[in-house]
Amino acid sequence: MNRGVALLVAGPESRRLFGTGTGATRSPAVGPPLGRAYLLVAHRTFSSLFKIALQGPVCFTVQATVKPESPARELVFESEHMSVWYHPETRLIYHQMHKYCLGEAFRIGMMAGTQAMQRHGAVSWLSDDRLNGPLPEEDEQWAGMLWFQLTKAAGWKYWAMVLPERAVGKLNVKRYIELSRKRGIEVQSFVTPAPALEWLHARQA
Repeated sequence: MNRGVALLVAGPESRRLFGTGTGATRSPAVGPPLGRAYLLVAHRTFSSLFKIALQGPVCFTVQATVKPESPARELVFESEHMSVWYHPETRLIYHQMHKYCLGEAFRIGMMAGTQAMQRHGAVSWLSDDRLNGPLPEEDEQWAGMLWFQLTKAAGWKYWAMVLPERAVGKLNVKRYIELSRKRGIEVQSFVTPAPALEWLHARQA
């Protein structure tokens, strides 16, 4: 039996697609229009396959296989821009940027992490953004409104941020960190991933 799960959405009218099974329903999203593409994330129980369809000026499909990578973590999503893992023992979502990531590449990876958080009941997120740069204003609005609300609703409580190496990227992220604190997420910034992981483990001890 296949189980479809739909989370997402940014479109001409900023509408969300939610649903289970073969169908999906649309409901108004909170906030101003955030883009021209609709994004649908579907999960199949047996094939462990995300199909991510983007409909906009250019139409294409991205596929990411969900499979055990090691006893300690499960690969959720991978692209040339970023990877996302789930750590079962600590209920942790971990993303790592491989290069400057923005636009559709950024949103697809982040929503894959949100989907995994909801599915596994995770409460912590580690962001390794050392190789990332500043987000464009449109992506910053999307992350601060739609993605934040969906991810917090999925159970997000703790966030460890490994800051971008470039100064301009740091300023962008620090502004978002302060906003997240005000909205109820416990956040700490770091220079490398190891102490960030330790901090998150301590939050759940």
